[in-house]
Amino acid sequence: MIHLSYRKPKQLLRSSLPFFDGIRKIFLLVVFYCQVLAVQALPHISYTAEVDACYQNIIHLRIKEAEQQLAMLKSSDKDNLALLHLENYIDFFQLFITEDLSEYKLRLPKKEVRMDKLESVQLKDPHLDFIKAEILLQWALIQIKFDDKISAGKAVYKAYQLLENNQKKYPSFKENNKSLSILHVLAESVPKWVRKLIGVKGSINQGKIEIESLAQFALSQKKYRYKDEVAAIYTYILFYQFNDRDGALNQLKKFSLDHSQHPLIAFLKASIYQRAGKNDDCLEVLNTLRLSPDQLPFHYLEFMKGKAYLNKQDARAKSHLLAFTKKFNGQHFIKEAYQKLAWYEMSMNNDVSLYKYYMAEVLKKGKALVDEDKQAEKEALAGKPPIPFLLKSRLFYDGGYYSES
Repeated sequence: MIHLSYRKPKQLLRSSLPFFDGIRKIFLLVVFYCQVLAVQALPHISYTAEVDACYQNIIHLRIKEAEQQLAMLKSSDKDNLALLHLENYIDFFQLFITEDLSEYKLRLPKKEVRMDKLESVQLKDPHLDFIKAEILLQWALIQIKFDDKISAGKAVYKAYQLLENNQKKYPSFKENNKSLSILHVLAESVPKWVRKLIGVKGSINQGKIEIESLAQFALSQKKYRYKDEVAAIYTYILFYQFNDRDGALNQLKKFSLDHSQHPLIAFLKASIYQRAGKNDDCLEVLNTLRLSPDQLPFHYLEFMKGKAYLNKQDARAKSHLLAFTKKFNGQHFIKEAYQKLAWYEMSMNNDVSLYKYYMAEVLKKGKALVDEDKQAEKEALAGKPPIPFLLKSRLFYDGGYYSES
């Protein structure tokens, strides 16, 4: 005989409650998790520890490692707009240092892709317009390198507008001063017609106050993302715009920047020392720089070393100058490099035939876009070799060896 048990509805409901309660909790957890994912998937700007680590690799010119980090970040945090900032830094240094025309044509369209993505976002975050302006200014410098001055001027004007508006909306956002200081300084130092063309207003003093404030903030922090950049901008403004050699050198000491594995800091220090007539200090920086194979080759540093040894009238100058002409595939300072090789032969060996050979190369190689190359080309066209002892005297003087001069 089969006995069927009958349970009342209330009893059935009570016995099922634990089951339904468990289902409810799981459902709520799933909903919460989906909401979190949805929030994270929205465009945002986060300078996380991973982003900062990638940035540090970029400014140390460890580009391949930075690209690998960036690929991982795109996988884990693809909607983080700070990654566009990192991407652009990579393009900037790659093109600014190598001057590779084919790479320039390949990477240029990426600028508009990044800008379109940033323009399509509505975020109440001061970093948004700051990143836009940074991208525009970096590309302006690149476009000047590749002799596209009109596009560069447009980019500078747009960046200036973004930063000025950002300053009004977020006056306590200190990073605005990093780029605004440069623009305000340049506004006074460029010709009036250029100022009118690009629409930038400001003064050297205004720019100095802005970068000085940011420099003090950077020095007060244990870690500050843009410390190296701020140091470079501040020393540049002091040295080149205010002709304050001692002030620029003091700032280099204050920031205590280590150049030993940092080619950009080595470039900054060596440039200041070379211009200040501290040739031995310049050589000390360049000779203690230790580059690794994974860093982007910075051939201009080889050229700087060649010039420094030439000023010292040291036979090592020639090998470094020749190395630059063989390794560098860009278009700037090629003419000057051949001019310096010609000067080497005249000042060290009194060799007129080799002087003429290298000056003939000046007319064949490179482009006369910067003042140094224009001057080299002018000398080559004149066809008049310098008097050796006067040339030697000039080179000693340029190196700060005044008694020898």
